[in-house]
Amino acid sequence: MCRRNGKKVGCPFYEQTGQVVAGGNGGGPALNQFSTDRFYVDDSQNIYLLDQSPPNTCEWRFLVWPANSSQARLITNFCTNEASLSLHDVLVSPDDCSFCISNNRFTAVLYKGVYGLQHNGEIKLSDYTGWLDLVNSGKATKDEKAIISGMAVNEGNLDSVQAYDSVIVSAGAMQKIVSISGGGEFEVQVYEFQQENPQAYNKLFEKCGWSVSPRKIISFKGKTGSILKKYLREDSTKGSNGESEALGPLVCAISSPEFQLKQIKDFITRLHIVLRIIPDGFNYTIADYFKSHLGQATALDQHVNLPAAVKNNVSTALNNFYKKNANAPKNPNNWIVEQRSTYEREILEDYGLHRTMTDPEK
Repeated sequence: MCRRNGKKVGCPFYEQTGQVVAGGNGGGPALNQFSTDRFYVDDSQNIYLLDQSPPNTCEWRFLVWPANSSQARLITNFCTNEASLSLHDVLVSPDDCSFCISNNRFTAVLYKGVYGLQHNGEIKLSDYTGWLDLVNSGKATKDEKAIISGMAVNEGNLDSVQAYDSVIVSAGAMQKIVSISGGGEFEVQVYEFQQENPQAYNKLFEKCGWSVSPRKIISFKGKTGSILKKYLREDSTKGSNGESEALGPLVCAISSPEFQLKQIKDFITRLHIVLRIIPDGFNYTIADYFKSHLGQATALDQHVNLPAAVKNNVSTALNNFYKKNANAPKNPNNWIVEQRSTYEREILEDYGLHRTMTDPEK
């Protein structure tokens, strides 16, 4: 809230009544500091700033705070000795993909003798800002929010993209894939997004060269399969930290508010699928055995990572439990309150420790 000499955009004096979305650390050269008090916010809630910092020098910086990010990115800087220079306006072309190419950097990763590209991203699953609207509208529950947020530490960022391993590309918090033969989880996700939100799909994907066919095959400027895989890895060398004509716009697409929402909805759908799974050799669902947020988040985490292993791994943990607790009711719905806390914790400790994951760090 501005007080005293409020200006058109920004205030030299203010009382903080909301969340700091840009700056917040005084004036200076750091990426969370600036001196200029004018900025521009686009329709995707990205914040652009032309700033002269530190004060009384000739260095100007052009910064951007991507939506939901807590720190700026330096796009470019320049120096001039013109004392009268005053920069206040930022022009952004919403149809130009060049910003996405230049603003998203990729590091080189060596995989089986071939370098590819990786962008870790910045938007954590736990930082998703749309939960309140989903809960208030009845499209999600507080329990679903707690479970999905609880597993966030083991998942990728909502804006992560990589193209270096055996698949063509993997993207988003679930690291859904584009496969050589088509029909990968990311291809299905983008196709569903196309059907659900065609206007956003055209703006975010097609205008920047990406498209998906009704057969769930994704392409970039006509390239698919092994040709696309090779193209995305061209010019990747050790120590490189560069741009990607194809992958830069993909980062922008999946980090948009519209596609972030799609990712969260897919997590909710996946949670429902997991809770209906019946472990091998048993008659009750995972939801019957795991009532706690931790238990359901642990099963969801494995299903994102290696879905085929969930039934067997939970079954193994249950068999181990019943060998030690022969008198425990076989129907988990008959466990009394005192039993459930103890029983579920014992089963979960076994399952969490021994579940099979494709990434050993998880």
